[in-house]
Amino acid sequence: RAPTHGQKPKDGDLKAEARKLWEQLRRGDIDAEARRPLMASMMGLIGGRIKEVTLKHDMSRIVQTCIKYGSAEQRQVIASELQGAEVDLARSMYGRHILLRLLKHCPATRAPIMAALGGHVRKLVRHKEAALVVDECYSVYANAAQRWALAAEFYGGECAVMGGGVTSVDALLAERPQRRAGVVAALKQASVGLLEKGAVQHAVVHRVLLDLVRLADGAEQRAAIESLHSLAVEMVHTRDGAHCAMLCLLHGSAKDRKALVRSFRPFVLKMARDEHAHAVLIGALDCVDDTVFAAKTLLADVCAAAADLLPDAYGRRVLLYALAGRSPHYVGADALAVLRAGDSVRAATSRKDPATRRAELAAA
Repeated sequence: RAPTHGQKPKDGDLKAEARKLWEQLRRGDIDAEARRPLMASMMGLIGGRIKEVTLKHDMSRIVQTCIKYGSAEQRQVIASELQGAEVDLARSMYGRHILLRLLKHCPATRAPIMAALGGHVRKLVRHKEAALVVDECYSVYANAAQRWALAAEFYGGECAVMGGGVTSVDALLAERPQRRAGVVAALKQASVGLLEKGAVQHAVVHRVLLDLVRLADGAEQRAAIESLHSLAVEMVHTRDGAHCAMLCLLHGSAKDRKALVRSFRPFVLKMARDEHAHAVLIGALDCVDDTVFAAKTLLADVCAAAADLLPDAYGRRVLLYALAGRSPHYVGADALAVLRAGDSVRAATSRKDPATRRAELAAA
């Protein structure tokens, strides 16, 4: 029986009626004018029950379409009804798509969604579905302050609640240098769970691991580098991840460097073409003393693919580094800054003279 005026349909009726409207609403051959009354009918049908239906597969797709084609006001209605459910939606196989649609199509919802996820990020990045939402927020939509807010809980409880315009751990430690040991301890503890879970693909995690390797020293730093022997290669596609891998190479022992370089070998050509990963290959060539090993493991594949790599904006840099060293004409500014900043460390951890290394690589 059809619902009387003012009543909402029961679940079965709601799903059937919504699906009929959705089949028309999602068509690619109708214009915005024709969609307007369809959207009004759909919102009249599901309004007030959006939170209830978003975790169901078929209804989730309908809500996604409403976000895609709805007006700003209709999108805001959907976001308002979902307020308070962001964490549950992020964990849901179907609900996470709702959040991703809102982030894309409704800029006004981005800050509230990020704020709602704050305080839960350590758990969410270890969840298969939720980690994708966190990564989208952090990598695509967050500004510097929002990125820090999402990452801060990894640095200890005090960092998670600090305000005052702090947007990085360096700014925090400049104000409170006595917190360094506590921050390193918190990063170390957080990294254990991340590494055990293998949750190292996401940019916020790369920031955490970078800061752990940067700030730790002695045995703690050595343990962090060792734990990344086989995982660093999964991080090199982001700026922080590549920086972390370069620091692992720089501060690591000869054994650490060989383990890292071996993990790169199956992906050398892909890394050479990547905006950030190519710098890791340059970093390896810049500090590995065993140039015969480096040439065989890294340069052999790069040279064999020279015809394909030379036209590539990043691929050519790896080849030209082997021939010309740290020329600013060929090595990117970010990579060059990391290499130069590590010269004092390289002097202590590498036995071979840099000029000798360059000559041997060029000859290889």
